[in-house]
Amino acid sequence: MPVERLMEAIWGESPPTTARAVLQTYVASLRRSLESAGMTGVIVSHPVGYLAEVPADELDLRVFERLVDEGRQAVRDGRHEEARESLRAALALWRGPALGGITDSFLRSEAMRLDELRVTVIEERIAAELALGQGERLLDELAELVALHPARERLRRDLMVALYRADRQADALAVYREGRQVLIDELGIEPGPELREAHEAILRSDPALLTPARRRRLRQLPPPPADFIGREEEIATLRATLTLPEAMPICVISGAGGMGKSALALRVAHEVAEHFPDGQLHVELRGTSDAPAGAEEVLGRLLRELEPDMARPPATLEERVGRYRSLLASRRKLVALEDAAAEAQVRPLRPGAPGCAVLVTSRNRLVGLAGATFVELGVLPSGTAIDLFARIAGEHRVAAEHDAASAIVKLCGRLPLAIRIAGASGRSRGCSTGWPTSGAGWTS
Repeated sequence: MPVERLMEAIWGESPPTTARAVLQTYVASLRRSLESAGMTGVIVSHPVGYLAEVPADELDLRVFERLVDEGRQAVRDGRHEEARESLRAALALWRGPALGGITDSFLRSEAMRLDELRVTVIEERIAAELALGQGERLLDELAELVALHPARERLRRDLMVALYRADRQADALAVYREGRQVLIDELGIEPGPELREAHEAILRSDPALLTPARRRRLRQLPPPPADFIGREEEIATLRATLTLPEAMPICVISGAGGMGKSALALRVAHEVAEHFPDGQLHVELRGTSDAPAGAEEVLGRLLRELEPDMARPPATLEERVGRYRSLLASRRKLVALEDAAAEAQVRPLRPGAPGCAVLVTSRNRLVGLAGATFVELGVLPSGTAIDLFARIAGEHRVAAEHDAASAIVKLCGRLPLAIRIAGASGRSRGCSTGWPTSGAGWTS
């Protein structure tokens, strides 16, 4: 760090004439303090200034960030007790405002970012404790936080829930009215959907508010084909994309009918399932049928499955999308959408925040899906096609009649679906010789 930059951090744009000498005194004092704590050689002189060599596990900010990451992962996995402990440990590192004592230097924006992050982590810790049923114990802390941050809707919502669980419904409603007025007066906006939903739930005495939110870990994926083979490059691309950290990837597998899109999607979905501990959703969009599934219909079904206590799904598509995305927020779910006809079917079913992923199959490329990764399937290579046929029809038989098997695979156009049908047909006949090699002979 150049000397001039350090002087600016301390005195701004008007350092005193003795700034360099005073800075040297400050550095010497810091060195003595660090040495008294058993940390020698941290501040090293450099031709242009000073270098701080601090091990990562000795810097409170890095420890804080690590503990926060651990806590957030525990929340995604539904381990709320572990999340609470990690977030508590992270917050215990604080000793007041970030970078306390600085003036209007270039460090001010970083201090503001850290202070904002601290409040966010407090919100996340409180959410973990509410999920453990500890609402009443949080009342005093929440009331103080809402007074300090009156426009933060998440804190206000959690205070309302905690009050309701303590049989203080009137107080909870008063907190909402006060917050609504603050938002209107200070920001000119109405409360957001989560705060409004909490208010409406309290008005109707929703019993779901009395217990911690249940996390439904739906496991809806059908089993993958046992005879799947090949597509190694496509599998690698899809796996790498779907498991990107801190992202919300969407992958589209396209290709003609019978090309094996669903088989590939299910194979990959099961391979990456462990990265989505909150479950996997599977939806048939019926894009190639006479009655494709509409987004409103699909969302109605998903909302009933994700939130079984819901009396009925919201009335409009916009409301259903909002509720769906709220339920998936801070979760890690894989959403598999099969047989999509167009982008319009898919867009409302995309989650709204990182952590989830979407895997789509379609006969169309769906290039209108912004940010998607596209995998287009062609026919199988000859060797892979024969291996697939052998797995279904019988490896010994194919080895004995390789030329006939090759002819059948060629007649199938190396399409996986056609090969499966032909292989199953040949195996069901149970004959050991004389495979027909014309389409009329072996398809029945």
